[in-house]
Amino acid sequence: LPSRPLGTLAALFCTRSGLSALARQWRPSEACVLTFHGLRATEEPVPGMLDQDQHVPVSLFADVCEHLAKHYHVIHARELADAQTHGAPFPARSVAITFDDGYESNYALAFPVLKRLGLPATIFLTTGYLDRTHLPWFVRLEVALAKTQVPRLSVERFQAALHDTPARLQAYQTLCGMIKQRPQPEAQALLESIEAALQVQPQPGDPLPPPLRPMTWDMAREMQASGLVELGGHTHTHPILGRCTREVAATEIQTCHQRMTQELERSPTLFAYPNGMPNDFDQTTQTMLREAGFSASFTMLPGFVRPHHQLLALPRYGNPNESWEVEAMASGVMERLRQIRLGLGLKRQQEAPAA
Repeated sequence: LPSRPLGTLAALFCTRSGLSALARQWRPSEACVLTFHGLRATEEPVPGMLDQDQHVPVSLFADVCEHLAKHYHVIHARELADAQTHGAPFPARSVAITFDDGYESNYALAFPVLKRLGLPATIFLTTGYLDRTHLPWFVRLEVALAKTQVPRLSVERFQAALHDTPARLQAYQTLCGMIKQRPQPEAQALLESIEAALQVQPQPGDPLPPPLRPMTWDMAREMQASGLVELGGHTHTHPILGRCTREVAATEIQTCHQRMTQELERSPTLFAYPNGMPNDFDQTTQTMLREAGFSASFTMLPGFVRPHHQLLALPRYGNPNESWEVEAMASGVMERLRQIRLGLGLKRQQEAPAA
């Protein structure tokens, strides 16, 4: 949300006061794309997991979907990309639902909700995860920190006590930030150093907490056959492409496209960048996507999709954890607050005395 905590409080006030309902009616022909990851079956924390917020309760997801079905026009991300390609307007109050990574819970928990309400969605798959040949680096890190018996972690200049779950979660979040900033070979080396220090080295065949389990290709095929779920690419092993060499990035993109085409008998056209922030992709990455057969891609840069956005750099809103957050995103309240904040920041820059 814009400028936490003030932006959070402002968005909460706007939704609870009814201002978001008014904004919804005035919303121009712009499209809002929502991002989820996994779901969990209950509101209670899942044992063996640290980052509960990445996997929202299915009850929350159902509430969100019922709200969207009642107040918005839920479309496929493909429809959004097609409209963008042809310069066509979006339907009024358009919203697209997307998921990243390819968790089993997308099939077991989200798909029944989508079928019940007849809502479309897009799932971006990390193909090596579905193949059971690779665990995404953040899954490895979370499992290692959750399972370790080591009371304290010391790696490079980072030190942390691991005496309880909140301490392990804080360590996980800090280490995620460190790994994301490294070039891919260094990120991999740091992850392996952490696993060695924790004396836990997760493997693809190891048992995982339910929310962290990948879906199977059969699950993906069933969802695709329903017509409700579109499947897109999310690399093969989930590195941050902007931190990879050109050769590694090309291999990740091409392998993802090839594996999806082989397993689903349909060539994917949509893609989502891992992490998806400004330094995580560039024009070279976009060229690689186009050459592999992808025609549109989504970032994690917040905002509504508008006509000026590039097809291979479309914005999305991140993982919501409350139903009111979804309304703040979809109604346009959050976007208006963000634009006001950006405008105020620009005004301050213009008014600042020259150095």
